[in-house]
Amino acid sequence: MRFGIYLTSLILTISPLPNAFAGEMPDETKYPNIVRPVLTISHLTAPQGAFPEKLISPRGAVFDDAGSVWISDCAQNRIYEFHIDVDAQSFRRGRLIQVPELDCPASLAFDADNRLYVMNLGTSEIIRFKDGSPDGFRLGGYGTKPGQFGHTNQLFNPGQLVIERGKLYATDPGNNRFHVFDLKTGDVSLTVGTAGDGPRAFTSPNGIAVVDGTIVVSDMYNHRLKKFRLDGQPLAQWFSFGSYEGDFAGPAGISSIGSEIFVADAVNHRVQVVDSGGRYLYQFGRHPSVHHEGNGRLHYPMLTAASARAGLVLVCEKFEERCQVFSAEKIKTQYKNANDSAWWWKYPYFHYRTSAQILRAKKPPSPQGGSSLSLALTITEPSGAKTSPSDWMIMSEEELHRVVGMNLKNPSEQIVIGSYGSGDGEFKMPQGAHMDPQGRIWVSDTLNNRVQWFDQDGKLLKTVGTEGSGSLQFNQPGEIVIDGNGTAYILDSGNGRIQVVDRDGNFVRQLGSPGEAVGQLTFPIGITLDPEQTHVLTVELYKARVQSFAVDGSDARSLSESWDVASGPAVLCHVAVGLDNSAYVTDDALNRVTKFSLDGKIIKQWGRLGTEAGEFYHPQGIAVDENDRVWVLDYGNHRGQVFNNQGEFLFYFGEGQIGSDTHMK
Repeated sequence: MRFGIYLTSLILTISPLPNAFAGEMPDETKYPNIVRPVLTISHLTAPQGAFPEKLISPRGAVFDDAGSVWISDCAQNRIYEFHIDVDAQSFRRGRLIQVPELDCPASLAFDADNRLYVMNLGTSEIIRFKDGSPDGFRLGGYGTKPGQFGHTNQLFNPGQLVIERGKLYATDPGNNRFHVFDLKTGDVSLTVGTAGDGPRAFTSPNGIAVVDGTIVVSDMYNHRLKKFRLDGQPLAQWFSFGSYEGDFAGPAGISSIGSEIFVADAVNHRVQVVDSGGRYLYQFGRHPSVHHEGNGRLHYPMLTAASARAGLVLVCEKFEERCQVFSAEKIKTQYKNANDSAWWWKYPYFHYRTSAQILRAKKPPSPQGGSSLSLALTITEPSGAKTSPSDWMIMSEEELHRVVGMNLKNPSEQIVIGSYGSGDGEFKMPQGAHMDPQGRIWVSDTLNNRVQWFDQDGKLLKTVGTEGSGSLQFNQPGEIVIDGNGTAYILDSGNGRIQVVDRDGNFVRQLGSPGEAVGQLTFPIGITLDPEQTHVLTVELYKARVQSFAVDGSDARSLSESWDVASGPAVLCHVAVGLDNSAYVTDDALNRVTKFSLDGKIIKQWGRLGTEAGEFYHPQGIAVDENDRVWVLDYGNHRGQVFNNQGEFLFYFGEGQIGSDTHMK
């Protein structure tokens, strides 16, 4: 999940918890759908010498004819071959592909001649490899024409490839469609899809498979599967959003053995199996009960790969830096269906992937807004020092399609705005939320390509934006930051730009344009304002780059040009500016925070993989308060951590551990 968060003085009505969470907690130790894997491919659990490198970001996987599995690592621009010994329940690393052409490699597929096709997210193209090297054959490229691919957020949805009978099928989540290529000619023979929820429409399609002579696609944020004839004519669509059996919450990668389709049900932390007629068969997997638990527990499974010849099903969890390998036969003999909610264990515990903007009005906002509003921060101290009961974080909780307010002293006390859908006041994957000086809450409704404004009671006030690339048109709007005058800076991520909008919703100007040069943007994911509010800083997902843009559009410069990527950040996510004219950026892949000067010099780095104080597991959101303390959302460890400006740990916030209701330590 990714959220714009801030503290504010609000009087809010507490909404009851959704019905899906009513009832008693099931006995986790007796949960029947946890199937033990044959083995787990991970550098964290590998025997010494079996895997000398790291698998940081598995984004694609495929079995070859010999039964070996190939896994791409987007963060490190590598592709690994692994030899699996089922009898010994072990693996060893085989060949390694690491060439300059790889730029965030994701989905993989082999053709009949054993050539490997790689979806290269950084360049939005498919590259073919022969014997470990590119052979010059490429498909796609960035764009909106048939056969081209749009940028998409690879943390959630990189798309998928599959090859069947000389045809390559590829989802294009950035353009809400899929393509079919003729591998003899390289021509695109079919493109199907548009944005929406109709029979030929998608909201971020992810997985694709050819099953029983039909095309099956996971429509990720419409939370369903869709079935097409080979000529692209729609046949059926199945399932809907939810947490019980046969419901989906973010169906991602899919694969098949015969007529059985294995669907990575990402937000429900499980794999569901259906047949080619859309009939639910069974499920396996469940959210971990302790930190980073495996052995059949699944944590945001994003892709599956299945091999009938090997009799194996691979499930990769980018979040946990691992892939679990299951026996297809043993899954059927070990599972026993239990139709309870897949979200039992995590709700309402601290579980946020967050982009952070922290502020609180010292006085009630003026109805006219304006620059006179003084912004500051008041936060509960770990000692339990006296604090106002109105200290809230407001977050856009994208995976549950809503905006959530959380009382920092009592995280179970929450308010909710919005629900899943495309109607007024509804959201699809909202990725940013911020309050303006007038007290209005702006929400970037990412996959509906619009921005909605609400009052403090959750009443919809205004909607701006439609899908497109013109003024006040959006392609996956992301984080929002608002200055003291009420001017909003909205990341228009898929269009590679920032749209500047005044407090009345009128377009002012555009900062940046799509591309890789300084002053251009490739899927920006994080944004913040400097203390003087004269520049915005941005983070780009694919390029591991931080840039600074003058808010009047007069200049732009790269702040990370001199950083050594080998030792520097690998997957940058979110950025915040300190009071001493330094800045901080979180690194999802290397599990650390980098502090740097506003002229781009690295000052300090702290953090490593782990669960102790000062250690992280996929840190995401970051913000700095008026005391120059650094607040970090330690997403994978289900907590937040607070540091001084030298990186010294101060205290936790949030639960600190799964299943705990202690939110301050």
